[in-house]
Amino acid sequence: MADYKKSKDWDTLHRMISLKSMLSLTPPGEPVGLLAAQSIGEPSTQMTLNTFHFAGRGDMNVTLGIPRLREILMMASKTIKTPSMDIPFRTDVPNIHREANKLRRKLTRVSVASVLEYAAITDYIQLQPQ
Repeated sequence: MADYKKSKDWDTLHRMISLKSMLSLTPPGEPVGLLAAQSIGEPSTQMTLNTFHFAGRGDMNVTLGIPRLREILMMASKTIKTPSMDIPFRTDVPNIHREANKLRRKLTRVSVASVLEYAAITDYIQLQPQ
C-alpha cells in the first residue's frame, strides 16, 4: 500500500475524489431539508404500508417498514436480521438450482478484498454539456 500511495495512480485518485467532492456540494438556496424529507419519507411510508400485506403470516420473517429502514440507514443494528442479495443467474446452465445453492453456501460473508483482483481508475472531466 505504501508503494501505491507514491504512484501516479494514487495522485489521480486523490485529485478525482477531491473534484467529485467539490462537484457534489449543494448550491446555496437549494431546499435540502425538503429533498431529504421526501427522500426518506416516501420510501419509508411505502415500506410501512407494504407490511400490512403480510399481516397474519406467521410463517414469514418480515422485517420491513421503519424497523428495516433503521437497520439499513441508521445502523441501529450491528447484525441485520434479514440480509438479502439478489444475484441473477443464467438460465441456460444445467442444474442451475444446485449450483446456485452451492454459491449461496459460500457467500455467507464476502468482503470486497476477497473477490477484487484488480481495480482501474479512469477519470475525465466534461465541462460543457454535449
